[in-house]
Formats: sequence, C-alpha cells, structure tokens
Amino acid sequence: MLNLRKLNRKGFSLLEVLVAVAIMASAFTILLTGQGASFLASERGEMLTMATNLARQKMTELEMEIEADLAKNKFPSEDEEKNGSFAEPFENFRCVTTVKKVEIPLAQGGGEGEEEQGGMIGSYMQTVMEQISESVRELQVQILW
Repeated sequence: MLNLRKLNRKGFSLLEVLVAVAIMASAFTILLTGQGASFLASERGEMLTMATNLARQKMTELEMEIEADLAKNKFPSEDEEKNGSFAEPFENFRCVTTVKKVEIPLAQGGGEGEEEQGGMIGSYMQTVMEQISESVRELQVQILW
C-alpha cells in the first residue's frame, strides 16, 4: 500500500483551484463595477463642463443682443422664451432661454406719525422701483441634453 504521507505533493488540488478562481472572479467583478461607475461619473462631469461653457456662451450672446437693441433704443418689454440648438459638435445639446421683466416689490413701512413722511417716501420709492423694473431684465439659460 502506498503511504500517503510520503507522497510528494506537488501542485494544488481541484478544490483549491476552484476557490482561488471564485475569489478572483468576485474581485474582478467588483473592480469592473467600480470602473464602470467611474467611467459614467467622468462622462457626466464632461457633459456638465460642456453644458456650463455653452450656457456662458449663450448668456453672452443674449447680453450682446440686448446691448445691440439698446443702441437702437429698443428694450425687451415683454417676457420672451426661445428654444434653440447648437452647431456641431454640440448637436445633442439644446437650450431654452428666457427673458423676464423683473417686478420689485415695494417694502411697506409703518409707524405712528410717519404717515405724511412715509407717503412721500413711499411715492418716491414706488417711482424708483417702477423705473428699475422697466430697465432690468432677468435672463435664464437652460442647457438640456
């Protein structure tokens, strides 16, 4: 009979190899999942950077249009919304621009003995707020992809 203790054991048993392969497969799965998430985060960051730069470009274009209109004594008097797109290589981006008239609320003061003075100041402030509302516009730019 063979003495099993004296056998010269070289190599690994099948069970040891299967356990090692299972551990490696689990580790690779975890690594690849993390790599995929990292790739998606990187792609999203790149898209956000491009969208931010396109929004800045569109905001500058709107400001230049308004300045050109001001030179012609023309100022946007009504709320306006426009949809647009970009040229290559940004054709999968689109934008929504909105120009809104700004309404500034008038703060109401109050106290005893201030009615006459408050009435004059209130009337003056109302005139100032109306002038500001006529000359200020809110610009919004949304970049969608």
